[in-house]
Amino acid sequence: MFLLLLDIAILTGAHDVKVGLLFIGSPELTTTVFHSGRFVNSAAAVLLAEDKLDGEGLVPNVTFNYVWYFDDCESTLTAGYIYKLINEDHVNVILGPTCYEPAIVARTVAQYYNVPLFVWGSTLPSSFAAEDYPNVALVSLTTTTFAKAVFDLMREYRWVDFGFISILERNVKTLPRCDYIQNDLQVLVLMLFLTYASVFGTEK
Repeated sequence: MFLLLLDIAILTGAHDVKVGLLFIGSPELTTTVFHSGRFVNSAAAVLLAEDKLDGEGLVPNVTFNYVWYFDDCESTLTAGYIYKLINEDHVNVILGPTCYEPAIVARTVAQYYNVPLFVWGSTLPSSFAAEDYPNVALVSLTTTTFAKAVFDLMREYRWVDFGFISILERNVKTLPRCDYIQNDLQVLVLMLFLTYASVFGTEK
Protein backbone atom coordinates (compact mmCIF):
# COMPACT_ATOMS: atom_id res chain seq x y z
CA MET A 1 0.00 0.00 0.00
CA PHE A 2 2.96 2.31 0.71
CA LEU A 3 4.31 1.99 -2.82
CA LEU A 4 0.81 2.21 -4.23
CA LEU A 5 0.13 5.58 -2.62
CA LEU A 6 3.54 6.78 -3.76
CA ASP A 7 2.70 5.78 -7.33
CA ILE A 8 -0.64 7.55 -7.09
CA ALA A 9 0.96 10.76 -5.86
CA ILE A 10 3.46 10.72 -8.72
CA LEU A 11 0.85 9.69 -11.28
CA THR A 12 -1.64 12.44 -10.49
CA GLY A 13 0.92 15.20 -9.95
CA ALA A 14 -1.61 17.00 -7.75
CA HIS A 15 -1.18 18.59 -4.34
CA ASP A 16 -4.60 17.38 -3.22
CA VAL A 17 -5.19 13.75 -4.17
CA LYS A 18 -8.66 12.33 -3.71
CA VAL A 19 -8.68 8.54 -3.54
CA GLY A 20 -11.81 6.44 -3.98
CA LEU A 21 -11.92 2.99 -2.39
CA LEU A 22 -14.28 0.03 -2.60
CA PHE A 23 -14.37 -2.39 0.31
CA ILE A 24 -16.33 -5.35 1.58
CA GLY A 25 -18.40 -4.22 4.53
CA SER A 26 -20.91 -6.98 5.07
CA PRO A 27 -20.15 -9.14 8.14
CA GLU A 28 -21.91 -12.05 6.42
CA LEU A 29 -19.11 -12.33 3.86
CA THR A 30 -16.65 -14.19 6.05
CA THR A 31 -14.82 -16.56 3.69
CA THR A 32 -11.06 -16.34 3.27
CA VAL A 33 -11.47 -14.62 -0.09
CA PHE A 34 -13.78 -11.96 1.29
CA HIS A 35 -11.91 -11.59 4.58
CA SER A 36 -8.88 -9.91 2.99
CA GLY A 37 -11.02 -7.27 1.33
CA ARG A 38 -13.11 -6.28 4.32
CA PHE A 39 -12.97 -2.70 5.52
CA VAL A 40 -11.89 -3.63 9.06
CA ASN A 41 -8.89 -5.56 7.70
CA SER A 42 -7.77 -3.18 4.96
CA ALA A 43 -8.63 0.45 5.71
CA ALA A 44 -5.91 0.91 8.31
CA ALA A 45 -3.24 -0.06 5.76
CA VAL A 46 -4.03 3.06 3.74
CA LEU A 47 -3.49 5.38 6.69
CA LEU A 48 -0.31 3.55 7.74
CA ALA A 49 1.06 3.95 4.22
CA GLU A 50 0.25 7.66 4.26
CA ASP A 51 2.01 8.06 7.63
CA LYS A 52 5.11 6.38 6.20
CA LEU A 53 5.11 8.69 3.18
CA ASP A 54 4.86 11.71 5.46
CA GLY A 55 7.54 10.38 7.80
CA GLU A 56 10.04 9.86 4.99
CA GLY A 57 9.13 13.10 3.23
CA LEU A 58 8.71 11.38 -0.13
CA VAL A 59 5.71 13.40 -1.28
CA PRO A 60 5.91 16.79 0.43
CA ASN A 61 2.96 19.16 0.11
CA VAL A 62 0.64 16.36 -1.01
CA THR A 63 -2.60 15.82 0.90
CA PHE A 64 -4.59 12.61 0.56
CA ASN A 65 -8.34 12.55 1.04
CA TYR A 66 -10.41 9.37 0.95
CA VAL A 67 -13.93 8.44 -0.07
CA TRP A 68 -15.09 4.85 0.32
CA TYR A 69 -18.12 2.69 -0.30
CA PHE A 70 -19.04 -0.93 0.41
CA ASP A 71 -19.81 -2.79 -2.80
CA ASP A 72 -19.67 -6.21 -1.07
CA CYS A 73 -18.48 -7.87 -4.29
CA GLU A 74 -21.80 -7.11 -6.01
CA SER A 75 -21.36 -5.97 -9.61
CA THR A 76 -24.44 -3.73 -9.61
CA LEU A 77 -23.24 -1.89 -6.51
CA THR A 78 -19.76 -1.60 -7.99
CA ALA A 79 -21.06 0.02 -11.17
CA GLY A 80 -23.08 2.56 -9.20
CA TYR A 81 -20.29 3.41 -6.78
CA ILE A 82 -17.65 3.74 -9.51
CA TYR A 83 -19.92 6.20 -11.32
CA LYS A 84 -20.54 8.09 -8.08
CA LEU A 85 -16.85 8.25 -7.17
CA ILE A 86 -16.00 9.72 -10.57
CA ASN A 87 -18.92 12.06 -11.22
CA GLU A 88 -20.04 13.12 -7.74
CA ASP A 89 -16.99 12.70 -5.51
CA HIS A 90 -14.53 13.67 -8.28
CA VAL A 91 -11.76 11.30 -7.18
CA ASN A 92 -8.38 11.26 -8.93
CA VAL A 93 -7.92 7.51 -8.66
CA ILE A 94 -9.83 4.43 -7.50
CA LEU A 95 -8.58 1.45 -5.48
CA GLY A 96 -10.72 -1.65 -5.83
CA PRO A 97 -12.90 -3.57 -6.08
CA THR A 98 -11.59 -6.76 -4.50
CA CYS A 99 -13.50 -9.43 -6.46
CA TYR A 100 -13.17 -10.48 -10.09
CA GLU A 101 -16.67 -10.04 -11.53
CA PRO A 102 -17.15 -6.54 -10.06
CA ALA A 103 -13.64 -5.65 -11.23
CA ILE A 104 -14.70 -6.32 -14.83
CA VAL A 105 -17.51 -3.80 -14.43
CA ALA A 106 -15.25 -1.31 -12.68
CA ARG A 107 -12.55 -1.33 -15.35
CA THR A 108 -15.11 -0.67 -18.09
CA VAL A 109 -16.67 2.32 -16.34
CA ALA A 110 -13.29 3.70 -15.25
CA GLN A 111 -11.93 3.35 -18.78
CA TYR A 112 -14.90 5.27 -20.18
CA TYR A 113 -14.10 8.21 -17.89
CA ASN A 114 -10.32 7.69 -18.20
CA VAL A 115 -9.77 7.37 -14.45
CA PRO A 116 -6.88 5.24 -13.09
CA LEU A 117 -8.07 2.03 -11.44
CA PHE A 118 -5.85 -0.06 -9.15
CA VAL A 119 -7.47 -3.47 -8.65
CA TRP A 120 -6.44 -5.34 -5.52
CA GLY A 121 -7.72 -8.23 -3.44
CA SER A 122 -8.39 -11.63 -4.94
CA THR A 123 -6.22 -13.30 -7.57
CA LEU A 124 -6.98 -12.22 -11.13
CA PRO A 125 -6.07 -13.61 -14.55
CA SER A 126 -3.34 -11.69 -16.34
CA SER A 127 -5.69 -11.04 -19.26
CA PHE A 128 -7.69 -8.76 -16.96
CA ALA A 129 -5.28 -5.85 -17.52
CA ALA A 130 -5.39 -6.01 -21.29
CA GLU A 131 -3.81 -3.46 -23.61
CA ASP A 132 -7.20 -1.91 -24.34
CA TYR A 133 -7.48 -0.97 -20.65
CA PRO A 134 -4.37 1.20 -20.15
CA ASN A 135 -5.91 2.83 -17.09
CA VAL A 136 -6.01 -0.46 -15.15
CA ALA A 137 -3.18 -1.69 -12.91
CA LEU A 138 -3.15 -4.99 -11.04
CA VAL A 139 -1.85 -4.88 -7.48
CA SER A 140 -2.65 -8.52 -6.71
CA LEU A 141 -0.89 -11.68 -7.81
CA THR A 142 -2.14 -12.96 -11.16
CA THR A 143 -3.01 -16.58 -11.86
CA THR A 144 -0.43 -16.65 -14.65
CA THR A 145 2.33 -15.59 -12.24
CA PHE A 146 1.23 -18.29 -9.82
CA ALA A 147 1.20 -20.91 -12.59
CA LYS A 148 4.69 -19.91 -13.76
CA ALA A 149 6.00 -20.25 -10.21
CA VAL A 150 4.63 -23.80 -10.01
CA PHE A 151 6.04 -24.59 -13.45
CA ASP A 152 9.52 -23.30 -12.51
CA LEU A 153 9.44 -25.35 -9.32
CA MET A 154 8.62 -28.49 -11.29
CA ARG A 155 11.46 -27.88 -13.72
CA GLU A 156 13.93 -27.18 -10.92
CA TYR A 157 13.22 -30.51 -9.22
CA ARG A 158 12.45 -32.39 -12.44
CA TRP A 159 8.98 -33.30 -11.35
CA VAL A 160 6.77 -34.72 -14.09
CA ASP A 161 3.47 -35.13 -12.25
CA PHE A 162 1.39 -32.89 -10.11
CA GLY A 163 -2.12 -32.82 -8.71
CA PHE A 164 -4.34 -29.76 -8.63
CA ILE A 165 -6.83 -29.96 -5.80
CA SER A 166 -9.14 -27.10 -4.95
CA ILE A 167 -11.93 -26.73 -2.46
CA LEU A 168 -14.59 -24.27 -3.46
CA GLU A 169 -17.39 -22.81 -1.47
CA ARG A 170 -20.59 -22.78 -3.46
CA ASN A 171 -20.62 -19.09 -4.09
CA VAL A 172 -20.72 -17.51 -7.54
CA LYS A 173 -18.33 -14.77 -6.42
CA THR A 174 -15.52 -17.20 -5.60
CA LEU A 175 -16.02 -19.99 -8.14
CA PRO A 176 -14.19 -18.47 -11.15
CA ARG A 177 -10.89 -17.93 -9.37
CA CYS A 178 -9.65 -21.54 -9.28
CA ASP A 179 -10.79 -22.09 -12.86
CA TYR A 180 -8.32 -19.46 -14.05
CA ILE A 181 -5.49 -20.96 -12.01
CA GLN A 182 -6.22 -24.40 -13.41
CA ASN A 183 -6.37 -23.11 -16.99
CA ASP A 184 -3.07 -21.24 -16.68
CA LEU A 185 -1.39 -24.28 -15.16
CA GLN A 186 -2.59 -26.46 -18.01
CA VAL A 187 -1.43 -24.03 -20.68
CA LEU A 188 2.09 -23.89 -19.25
CA VAL A 189 2.50 -27.54 -18.35
CA LEU A 190 1.10 -28.81 -21.65
CA MET A 191 4.12 -27.29 -23.36
CA LEU A 192 6.18 -30.22 -22.09
CA PHE A 193 3.84 -32.76 -20.54
CA LEU A 194 0.58 -34.44 -21.35
CA THR A 195 -1.77 -33.97 -18.46
CA TYR A 196 -5.17 -35.32 -17.67
CA ALA A 197 -7.76 -33.26 -15.85
CA SER A 198 -10.66 -34.89 -14.13
CA VAL A 199 -13.47 -33.12 -12.41
CA PHE A 200 -14.86 -34.84 -9.36
CA GLY A 201 -18.06 -33.60 -7.80
CA THR A 202 -20.12 -34.71 -4.87
CA GLU A 203 -23.30 -33.04 -6.01
CA LYS A 204 -25.94 -35.12 -7.69
